[in-house]
Amino acid sequence: MEKRSVLLPKRDSNGYLTGTQKVEVEWKCPYCGEEMGEPYLHNYFEDGASYVVHKWENKCGHVAKYDEVKIVFSEETKCN
Repeated sequence: MEKRSVLLPKRDSNGYLTGTQKVEVEWKCPYCGEEMGEPYLHNYFEDGASYVVHKWENKCGHVAKYDEVKIVFSEETKCN
């Protein structure tokens, strides 16, 4: 199983964005199991704040949302 370390948005229990988190993700599409595309850094804006997170495009064409990928390890960061 291939894994990748990426920065993803971190949300509280109410769904509000509180920062980012460095996570290790099982690097396969949650829909079809194909390998996901190469991650790249992206400026993400929400509620007037800017965050740097990873984005990727899957070769299979499926859009894997942040809350749909399988996180195997999480490390909280305070980046924004």
